Amino acid sequence: MYLRNVVDASKDLAETRSRKKKAERIGGLLSEAAHADRGADRGDTPGADSGVVPARSVSTEIAVLVGLLLGKPRQGRLGVGYAAAFSVDTPPAATSSLTTVDVDDAFTQIAALAGSGSQQGRSEALTRLFSRATREEQEFLRRVLTGEVRHGALESLVLDGVAASAGVNGDALRRAAMLTGDVAGTAALAFSGGDEALAAVGLTPLTPVLPMLAQTAKTPADAISAAGHASVEYKLDGIRIQAHRKGDQVAIFTRALNEITDRLPEVVRVMRALPVHTIVLDGEALGLRSNGSPLPFEETMSRVSSETVRDDVPILPFFFDILHVD
Repeated sequence: MYLRNVVDASKDLAETRSRKKKAERIGGLLSEAAHADRGADRGDTPGADSGVVPARSVSTEIAVLVGLLLGKPRQGRLGVGYAAAFSVDTPPAATSSLTTVDVDDAFTQIAALAGSGSQQGRSEALTRLFSRATREEQEFLRRVLTGEVRHGALESLVLDGVAASAGVNGDALRRAAMLTGDVAGTAALAFSGGDEALAAVGLTPLTPVLPMLAQTAKTPADAISAAGHASVEYKLDGIRIQAHRKGDQVAIFTRALNEITDRLPEVVRVMRALPVHTIVLDGEALGLRSNGSPLPFEETMSRVSSETVRDDVPILPFFFDILHVD
């Protein structure tokens, strides 16, 4: 699929308030990509004005496309910040020729760069990519790179579009996305394997799941009526964490599913001390004063965000849910 098709869809989504119409637009784009790629697999040749080009596979094209729509490339963190994305100064292409696979290849190359010279390498790779993009495509790519694709295509809407276009059960799709923590990968699975593949998805220790979020109620009575039995506790304002252990392996993830294991050695020690082989816990991590009282959220966040462990600000976990234990 050409990148211009995604840019056009992004503009349509930004101009549409209706959730239903947004989901329909997303579903239509995904169907277009899937049908074009299946045609390419059969040896069909798309017409010059079709807006599609042969891609590697349906699942790859769908994963790439969903990642672009969400502003979350499937490669994860690319090491490209706001300054780097907006410092690329190359004349835009006169005509559109970039495909989504071209963009994906460039992102894969950028994500692989590390060590000495990586910053220069990323800059050169971005310049090559942007030199092939039209002005509108350059603007869209910058928003993708900075996570600011603000056209209202939330993950829930993308999943609605996937369910409709792939013809799969919406609840099964959302369950699989929750358990894999990967909306783009789950969308690809829906197109390649259907309901059967989605039903086979389970919780995998060391792979983060999407966090469960609280819902609101007008009154405490309404909340208890909806949830049944309830306990009331003080809300400690810390960093939401998801802690996984499988044997000696421990992984700690943030609410955004970023791994921060190396930054929380105290939590790792707690996890390894548990008398189990495999466990997945949901909770909060808080910085504590010497008297055991919690630090302000900003200080906890500063400690967790730092790549250097600070012994003067110990971080301890407060778990509130067991997602898996063995």
